Amino acid sequence: MFWSSAVDAYVSCLPITKIQFEYFLSDRPEPHFDEQWYRGVLERSPRVSPGKVRMNNYWHCFITGITPTDAQSFANWCGKNSDDTYELPSSEEWYSIYQSIKTEPTIAGSLYRELALKPRVESLLNQLELSAAKVQGGQRSMPDSLLMREGIFEWVRMKADQWGGAGLPHGEAGGGIINLDAGQPRQPTTIDPAPAFYGFRLLKR
Repeated sequence: MFWSSAVDAYVSCLPITKIQFEYFLSDRPEPHFDEQWYRGVLERSPRVSPGKVRMNNYWHCFITGITPTDAQSFANWCGKNSDDTYELPSSEEWYSIYQSIKTEPTIAGSLYRELALKPRVESLLNQLELSAAKVQGGQRSMPDSLLMREGIFEWVRMKADQWGGAGLPHGEAGGGIINLDAGQPRQPTTIDPAPAFYGFRLLKR
């Protein structure tokens, strides 16, 4: 995670991955998060291991096809043994983060090398960086390395208890022409069952 003064919180460097979510599942958090439930998730978005990440599949690293409620269950689990609060960002928070870093040069590769990561995690992050860079091409900035662009739709809280998807996803997600500066999340036609390309990242306070 990195600190964002725009929202006074730590922010996930990337959307939550399937690897991270599987630690949650292995802790048997709630009865409905069983093998059958996860099989359904993987049918909507197949799993890809770090060593097989490529420019045509890197988005499958992220946990998608789950509802905002299930995503919040993961967030609650992350903070269960600490005083920290984890939550999905609001629409305003997500776009504030984007605006605050959209002109910053990418430093993700050097940042990852400084974090003394476990080999499996380092391999995944480096391969994601490489694969996403090939897709994006040209001059890249911080939102590109954080996959706020060319990633997935990310669940964000909206007004009136509604949910939308922020971000500019890769082409396969069907994002179409999206202007991130407009600050308008894409609202799916249904939340349950969850759309295949909607995932999430977290804030920590």
